[in-house]
Amino acid sequence: MTTTTTLDQADERLHELLLKVTTAARKSGPPPIGAVHPAVETAPDCQDPGTARHTVTMSLLQGVRSADVGPKVRADLQKQGWTMGGWRLHDNRRRYTSPGKFGEFTIFVSYVKGSGETNVLANTPCLKGSPLTKPSMFPEPGSTEPQ
Repeated sequence: MTTTTTLDQADERLHELLLKVTTAARKSGPPPIGAVHPAVETAPDCQDPGTARHTVTMSLLQGVRSADVGPKVRADLQKQGWTMGGWRLHDNRRRYTSPGKFGEFTIFVSYVKGSGETNVLANTPCLKGSPLTKPSMFPEPGSTEPQ
């Protein structure tokens, strides 16, 4: 990630990483679904002209009573060099979130205990490229066309 210089490169590498860690943790159910979004509203504006931020997401829905994969995703990210924080309980739905960092990239792993729902959200730093105005789904593995 540290050699990434453009948003297109960052989006592609983050998508590959998130697909890899969620697929490895998945036991059953549909494959993960990935997308790239405009930067989260809380992200500071980029100061240099021609730079922007994006947010890459991956969602995994395995079904109620499926094994919780959030901890496996978090552990895999740690093995790959991400510094991850502890789990925080966020609401009465038993949603746990762990923040992480790799250089200037940030990541959040979130899962709802006992539901099979896991979401990973990764934010780029300001890099060369254009801001997005709407989300875009990533193509299915093996496809060459964006959706």
